[in-house]
Amino acid sequence: MMHENYWNMSWGVWLFFLLVCLMIYFMFKNSSPLSGSKAKETPLDILIARFAKGEITKEQFEEIKQGIA
Repeated sequence: MMHENYWNMSWGVWLFFLLVCLMIYFMFKNSSPLSGSKAKETPLDILIARFAKGEITKEQFEEIKQGIA
């Protein structure tokens, strides 16, 4: 009888541990800078990224940069 109670308690502890781990994972998933979620970017950050991707020319970059500042 004692042996059956031990296994039931063991499954409960493992289930609780799994739930705690999942909660911690989902809490920090969105706050991690490496998770792929975008942090609040400034207009200058976006402009630099567009220039780096080749979406805008250097002249356009300088013109827009003057408008941002």
